[in-house]
Amino acid sequence: VLGQVGAAIELAEQIVRGELPDPDGIVVALGSACTTTGLVLGVALARHLGMLAFQKPGFRIYAQPVHPGAIYLQRFFGMVRSESFPLMVGRGLRDAAAAIVGSGGPDVTAEALVVMRTELEVSTDTSICGGYGAHSKVSLEAKIAYDFSRPVDEVPGLWMCGHFTGKSFALLLKLLREDIAQQR
Repeated sequence: VLGQVGAAIELAEQIVRGELPDPDGIVVALGSACTTTGLVLGVALARHLGMLAFQKPGFRIYAQPVHPGAIYLQRFFGMVRSESFPLMVGRGLRDAAAAIVGSGGPDVTAEALVVMRTELEVSTDTSICGGYGAHSKVSLEAKIAYDFSRPVDEVPGLWMCGHFTGKSFALLLKLLREDIAQQR
């Protein structure tokens, strides 16, 4: 989790230096919830530190579960955001924020919980998730679209595995299609 907090801060630094535009959102796969938790906490910490990043109106962190169980827990119980259940984003935020405070850093627990509640979108699209550890039809189509969109001599390309990257890339394509359809 703390490694992803660092990744969010590094991304914020690149945005502040003008090396990257401020993103509309970040799309990740959600397995153990550690990456998602760290990014939510890192966004809150970057804002707390006054970094001008993650400020675009409508900014979101989009998480695509890689296991159908997580989708159903989210769909029926909102469980991925639980602040008390182990291995869920809210609980992880509290634990990681406490570790930051224990190391002498600022307490951004409240800010991180606001980011989680208002800016974290957990996909419940079972067609993207499919089964655990393998491509769904939708993620395989996304992988194929990526493979055919890049020059053959481009090395190295991204590996669109069926477990994580293929699923998050499929969600990204879905979001882009929605933006195009709504002319955003």
